Amino acid sequence: MPQFHPLRARADFLQLKKAKAVRATHFIVQAAATQPPQPFVRIGFIITKKIGNAVVRNRIRRRLKAALQSCTNSDKQLLHHGWDYVLIPRFEVLTLPFAELEHGLALALQKFRLHPST
Repeated sequence: MPQFHPLRARADFLQLKKAKAVRATHFIVQAAATQPPQPFVRIGFIITKKIGNAVVRNRIRRRLKAALQSCTNSDKQLLHHGWDYVLIPRFEVLTLPFAELEHGLALALQKFRLHPST
């Protein structure tokens, strides 16, 4: 299982804005390889104030982190070492059944596994 590090610098988020994006029903996943390659995975979240107040945004963030943990606990290698990922959820992620959230996230991440070059 890869080790997660937070993606916090604005420049990193702006760089990923130009990267490959996979649109799922309830969120968007952007990913790109880091330069130089790192031995860990960096993950960031973009949750706008349009979605709700701080309580709602943090609940969505916690749900996404839990879904990422459970997706990466499986035998499939969905996240690549040396890559940055950004998740941009919609409001529906808050009320979506957790199993459906995991499944959608796993499908989106598999698309990056099939085409890892950006």
